Amino acid sequence: MIAGGAAATQGSLYLAHTTEPTAGSWSLGFLALIGGLALVAGFYTPGAAVVVSAATLFIAATWIPPAGASFRMDRVAAILVIVDGMALALLGPGAHSVDAYRFGHREIAIPPDPRHR
Repeated sequence: MIAGGAAATQGSLYLAHTTEPTAGSWSLGFLALIGGLALVAGFYTPGAAVVVSAATLFIAATWIPPAGASFRMDRVAAILVIVDGMALALLGPGAHSVDAYRFGHREIAIPPDPRHR
């Protein structure tokens, strides 16, 4: 939820501080915004987490900088959002997410080790 909120905030700030938007800057801003909102809701968590991580990486690395932008992302915050996004992509949705209600809760049963009886 925190990573999603941070990504949505970064995406909206990126869009707001773009004076001469390009297709790349609009795409990155909207991907971060929509992906962040999806993470907050817990909707398509693994996919949204990958999108958020990639968009934040591109924004932070300024590979596609907005023309005339005064927006500068804090590198530490960007690294935390990227790492949180990748962790969410690998771990999946939480117990109270939209995905959990749509697909059901998963329970992992680990069988006992026959060597330790």
